[in-house]
Amino acid sequence: MMPNLKKLKIGFGHSCAKLSSVCINKFIHLNQLEDFNCFFQDYFRELGPDNSCINYPLVENFHLPPTLKRLTLKDCRLSWKSMAIIGSLPNLEVLNLKKFTFDGSVWEPTEGNFLQLKVLLLHETDLEHLKADETNFPSLQHLTFSDCRKLVEIPSAIGDIPTLQVIELYEYIKSDVNSVKLIQEEQRHLENDNLQIIIHDNPSVYFPCSIPQLDIGYRDETRYCKFCTLFLFI
Repeated sequence: MMPNLKKLKIGFGHSCAKLSSVCINKFIHLNQLEDFNCFFQDYFRELGPDNSCINYPLVENFHLPPTLKRLTLKDCRLSWKSMAIIGSLPNLEVLNLKKFTFDGSVWEPTEGNFLQLKVLLLHETDLEHLKADETNFPSLQHLTFSDCRKLVEIPSAIGDIPTLQVIELYEYIKSDVNSVKLIQEEQRHLENDNLQIIIHDNPSVYFPCSIPQLDIGYRDETRYCKFCTLFLFI
């Protein structure tokens, strides 16, 4: 392993997806890793006898280094209970969940997790119920929902997070808009005029326009192998 690695991006094709949990658990030894991006190339997924897609998700007890500040996951097909592992990362500031990172209709964050999280982005999920309030994300500043079409509502208690500055919607449905407008009205009633609601009506606007950057210096070292793609930043 490379102990000085600060940033790592890894993509798994279906040829090595069954081994992905072994690979991921090795990263616990990267004690300077601050930025990790892991994605599965869904066009490599294997079809079962009924032509349904066979997924090879990360194991439920995967491990990540506590030094992580920024985490991006795509198409990992985890259960929401695995979020407790991510939430326990003590230095995590930016969490970007893209395209069915998690399977399941209900996410109830564990109190005491995500203590340093400032930015949360949820994109293309089958989540229906987010059971969260101000105790779950005490440092959150920026919250983005994109293409979360099954989400019944955005809980109004989210607006009570004292640090929250922006709620942003992309590819939304009407209930999402109603939820954020209600949150904004409630906060104004409490004389909190600092919460900004951004609703992107232009479908050509790609999610997300920008993600707050962390001050992480590195140089680019790219590696390729037959079964997966690695981008290493040292």
